[in-house]
Amino acid sequence: MSESAEVITVISGAGAPIPNEELDRHTPGGVEIDFHEGGQPSWWWLLASE
Repeated sequence: MSESAEVITVISGAGAPIPNEELDRHTPGGVEIDFHEGGQPSWWWLLASE
């Protein structure tokens, strides 16, 4: 998902196992992460790639 992306939007749900602050470590250099707290109970993350 992030190979050709410039921005990844992350909407974090309730109980996500990796805190937003740590997601940068799992993202290739040069990709910006746009974080939002969604609180959705059924999904840890909703992702969009641009």
